[in-house]
Amino acid sequence: RLWDRLPDGCICLLDRHFASFYNLAKLAQRGIGVVTRLHQRRNAQRLIRQGRRLGPEGHWGHIT
Repeated sequence: RLWDRLPDGCICLLDRHFASFYNLAKLAQRGIGVVTRLHQRRNAQRLIRQGRRLGPEGHWGHIT
């Protein structure tokens, strides 16, 4: 129900517990961008190697 209240095209800041593939895919279908901490089951080191360093504890990556 929460997702229905978000306007299309907005950017949503989420807790890592909402970062499931299902949630990200549903939001992407509506053009909603997402900023979240990495899901606890993702391999952070693998994504860091593929991404770009932003600062001492920040990295940018694209998950498809």
